[in-house]
Amino acid sequence: MKDFKELKVWEKAHKLTLKIYQTTSTFPREEMYGLTSQIRRSGASVPTNIAEGCGRNSDAELARFLEISMGSASELEYLLLLTRGLNLINTSDYTELTDEVIEVKRMLAVFIKKLRAESLQIPYPVRNPGNPDHLFHIMNSYDVGTVEDADSDGGSGAFESFGGWNVTEELADKGLS
Repeated sequence: MKDFKELKVWEKAHKLTLKIYQTTSTFPREEMYGLTSQIRRSGASVPTNIAEGCGRNSDAELARFLEISMGSASELEYLLLLTRGLNLINTSDYTELTDEVIEVKRMLAVFIKKLRAESLQIPYPVRNPGNPDHLFHIMNSYDVGTVEDADSDGGSGAFESFGGWNVTEELADKGLS
């Protein structure tokens, strides 16, 4: 369990939510239960899901809630675009708020990637007992039981990226290639 108040991404998302509430306080009264409510809910959902994920028992669950936060941030980004198109906020406020949403989304993406990488089993090379020059790489935990042939041509053991994850680079970073 992590303390969400210590996370910079939560802090940025929280401050953004406060700005969203301040900005929407000037919206027309007839939008109170429409766009005002929707933009406030999507804004508040970003830090709320970060906090909820921090209260969970695993990094995988935290990552899932960060992904929900990412979806809410994307919704907020669109709603800001809509409010600008409806002339409910000026260009300066729109630019400032959108830039902050994009920054939060970038931070969430990095955090999610880090959590996902940490939750993977580190791939490691395994020699084929029948042919010691034949190298296999055991893949991550999402592919339990899958063994990919990493050196069928007798070469250096170079391996293509897998699901956006470059095993060769990972192995080199761990000194295993």
